[in-house]
Amino acid sequence: MLVCTVIILGFAVASLISYHSNQGLFKQETENVSNLTAEGIYHKIESIFTKPVSISLTMANDSLLKQFLSEEAERKDEKEYIATLQNYLRTYKDKYGYDSAFLVSAETNRYYNFNGVDRVLFPDNPENE
Repeated sequence: MLVCTVIILGFAVASLISYHSNQGLFKQETENVSNLTAEGIYHKIESIFTKPVSISLTMANDSLLKQFLSEEAERKDEKEYIATLQNYLRTYKDKYGYDSAFLVSAETNRYYNFNGVDRVLFPDNPENE
């Protein structure tokens, strides 16, 4: 009986020591996994929000688009001109899988999207703010 009691107490003490040492490691590992998960989520969200901004900057610095828009005042009602802009915006929409792609001309306040001219923006219209 004494031998059984010593063996049982030995296992109990070994289990308690093991439990306490593993508990600290478990907490540390949980914190590491949480930090890695949070960092991964942050980078995923950041990439989701920065992609449209970088594409917008690419469009804003596109010399061919700038040159094309410089002719807008004279050609804004030509079907071929609008179709070219439509195709340009549709290409961006399809290439990056967006729901929409658009641009607004600072010169004429025309709002172009992948379907053509959507509307002309007026400063006094609250919808255009």
